Amino acid sequence: MKNNSIRILILFLTLVGGVSFSQDIQGPSPLENNAPIDLTKHIILGEELTYIASWAGFPAGSVKTRVWIDFKEIENTKVFLFEATLKTNDFVSLFYPVKNTLHSYTEANTGFSRIFTRKISEESYTANDRVDFIYDKKTALGEPDPEVVISMIRNNKVDKDSTRSIPGKLSDPLSFAWLVRGLNFDKIGSRKSILIGDRFATGIVTLTLLAEEKLYLPDLGEFDCYLIKPEASTYDSNQNLLKIEGNALIWVEKHTKIVLRVEADSPIGQASAVLTSYKNTHLDKYVITEKE
Repeated sequence: MKNNSIRILILFLTLVGGVSFSQDIQGPSPLENNAPIDLTKHIILGEELTYIASWAGFPAGSVKTRVWIDFKEIENTKVFLFEATLKTNDFVSLFYPVKNTLHSYTEANTGFSRIFTRKISEESYTANDRVDFIYDKKTALGEPDPEVVISMIRNNKVDKDSTRSIPGKLSDPLSFAWLVRGLNFDKIGSRKSILIGDRFATGIVTLTLLAEEKLYLPDLGEFDCYLIKPEASTYDSNQNLLKIEGNALIWVEKHTKIVLRVEADSPIGQASAVLTSYKNTHLDKYVITEKE
């Protein structure tokens, strides 16, 4: 399951598949905190996006994301509540049923994650857990010592595991998809890095702008896009970074940076996720050619 989680970091929670770890140790990363991003400038409350996921060219299921219609509050801090539901279609469910629901409580004015929860059902595997990101704890020297607290939820009982330190303020795997909207890719070759953590590990996803191109979606029309290549690394026990192997591409609409399409290699062939419908976004403003 850990490998699937790392894959999720790259693929906007839409594609499930194994990854392998390279032993090429890159050394400690200089990235200690994500730069704060005011997400209120990029996100509309009540937004809904629906994607169709395919493997090796065959439809396999759907991914539905939404932003809840009102802000929540954690310790007097305004947060967005993001939700994603991944579900296999009727055919795939005959031999490998999946229904996963993820939630992220993310600071509205900074993009920093506060709580990340998973309710997982994949064939015979189930999980129900929660990660709390603690940023304001002080050490004896008065310096911030960020950490995560992981809780397992079984039979309505919460069992807390020991805490784990993290390099700095970060995003979780779900809020990552919205955090991308605040990144400024000013020219081809621009690179942006985002620190990401979940219950398994902390890592860095680096996004490189490869090109600007047009993308036609059969259900929606044609859009101007940024083509972005994500590359991920994860911290080892010595806080070095290990590069994660695997090829993936992401198309985001140029103005809103909403994810329109994702492609990635998987053990059974190319996997993809394509946007098929949306509500409460600005995408309508930027359709170049309407659907036929």
